[in-house]
Amino acid sequence: MTGILSAGTSAWLFRRHAEDPNECTTEQHSFGIASAFVIITRRQPYLVKPTGVCAPVSAKLQEITMTFTESIKVCFSKYADFNGRASRSEYWWFALFIVLISLLAGAISQSFRMVLMLATLLPSIAVAARRLHDTNRSGWLQLIGLIPVLGWIAIIYFLVQDPKEPNNFGAAAVDPSLPET
Repeated sequence: MTGILSAGTSAWLFRRHAEDPNECTTEQHSFGIASAFVIITRRQPYLVKPTGVCAPVSAKLQEITMTFTESIKVCFSKYADFNGRASRSEYWWFALFIVLISLLAGAISQSFRMVLMLATLLPSIAVAARRLHDTNRSGWLQLIGLIPVLGWIAIIYFLVQDPKEPNNFGAAAVDPSLPET
């Protein structure tokens, strides 16, 4: 099997060897090195590492799960980044954080709550766009939420879905707990 994989500034040519299905050769054709790639073939997804190891990934790709604090750090570090993908745990932990700080700030004062909500509006929209990208949908679908009730139900439905592969918005983040082969 031969194919071309592009990730960021790197383009890799990969070959799976017929005699050893766990061995791959990769050649870098541009600049930059990523830690791992996920290649989706017609038969099975493969995790390809720059070391040349090609490991099969389960049919349902495992997404990276984040903790509450990791999610908050990532969402604020990507304050206005609408590119890429966000896992379900990243999105929902951040949504819980927004609800909790809104309740706490509302207990202090309504004006403080409004300032806090304005400060977190952009990262909330950005993480929702990245979450929609993970389901292979445009971030602009958030505008459906402007339709009362039915729009809210539709957007929640889109946000809870599994990640889709192959995806138009980049490769999925690879779970570091996957075994090295």
